Amino acid sequence: MKNQPTNLRSRHSIKSELPYSLPISVFSAHVFVAYQQEENLIQILFKPGYFIAVFVSICIAFLLILSVKYTTKILDRIQPWEFNKLQRLWLQFFYGFIITILIELGMSSAYFEANGYSISETIWEESYLLPIAMYILIINWYYNPTALDVPAEELATEPVVEPPQPIVKYDAANILKDTVDKNIVFISTSDRKVYALDRKGQYVLWPYTLTKTIAALPAEDFIMANRSCILHRDIIARLKPVPDEHK
Repeated sequence: MKNQPTNLRSRHSIKSELPYSLPISVFSAHVFVAYQQEENLIQILFKPGYFIAVFVSICIAFLLILSVKYTTKILDRIQPWEFNKLQRLWLQFFYGFIITILIELGMSSAYFEANGYSISETIWEESYLLPIAMYILIINWYYNPTALDVPAEELATEPVVEPPQPIVKYDAANILKDTVDKNIVFISTSDRKVYALDRKGQYVLWPYTLTKTIAALPAEDFIMANRSCILHRDIIARLKPVPDEHK
């Protein structure tokens, strides 16, 4: 089973995203500061404390982007969307949305406290909470573009688990017979499974371990090239000796 997240946006470096996230943070900061202000843009720009408020808001907006980005990056590793979408949806909602709002609340509270106010005395909750929540939702959507790729009825499906490799009782005669009957020329391991290649170039699942296989095969016909593969001598073009310094 592949365990690689398909979400590529969360894997971008901070440097590669600065051309996008920084302008978004600046624009969002101005919108939050100027939100519900009666003055026009020019008057707002010359209001006392505007640039300090915008600078702090830029920092907060940018940190929120980083918070969602790295939260998504961690969740992509421990619970990819393609494994269980419903479970990942709850994890993304809790850590990417709820926790991020709490982080924003903490940073805004610290800013107001530094200016001698309590956040409960401001209009933050009734005026700014909803726009901030929408901003965080958009960030979560940006870093999770594949979240809605699968229909809703498949959200709760469990990950598909490949059936285990069949266990066959060791029998040297059977190994030799299967090898000859199937014209096997190459046997190797991959992802904890053993595969055999016949002379027609087709792979089949091999029900024996390499150790038991090489023990049952004639040494004049087969050679164990390394710990993960067995070769028929007919397909070996040449053997190159290993230099002494590499032994």
